[in-house]
Amino acid sequence: MNCVSPAIEEHRQKRGAAIGMCLLAAVCFAGTVFAQEFRGSITGLVTDPSGAVVAGARVTVTNVATNATTWTLSNPTGNYTLLYLTPGQYTVTAEATGFKKLVRPGVQVWVGDRLELDVRLELGGTLEGIGETLRLPAGSVVWLDGGGQFGTSLKACARTCATAPPNASWLAR
Repeated sequence: MNCVSPAIEEHRQKRGAAIGMCLLAAVCFAGTVFAQEFRGSITGLVTDPSGAVVAGARVTVTNVATNATTWTLSNPTGNYTLLYLTPGQYTVTAEATGFKKLVRPGVQVWVGDRLELDVRLELGGTLEGIGETLRLPAGSVVWLDGGGQFGTSLKACARTCATAPPNASWLAR
């Protein structure tokens, strides 16, 4: 025979149920408490001056303090994502063939940040010569004559530009 009154037995059952619920809640929420991400991310869209997306653009972030770099390519819809960035200050660069390189210093990533940084590239590009880099306006036609000298003319000249010497080799368009 049980010597415990029904009121005490009911109290023990309620207390046991309450403890069980607390343990269940602790187990269920333990994953979310410990899964908090301390790193940040940068996402965005790469476009040209007309607003059209630029697929295959290389977007690079460099941590100013550690000089560590991470890069990705924009997808066919122009979107990019750089994940797992430690908090700090970054320089973001974006470049694609036929466009000028964009450099954006001073981008701050904080704990758990999800920054959205859209990038608009300007038309133009560079052509590297022997020991030097030429910066050309968009639409330029470049030729190299037999003596190793660079020359430029407008796109209107097309590939048979009258200003190019007969022994010119076409490098870029």
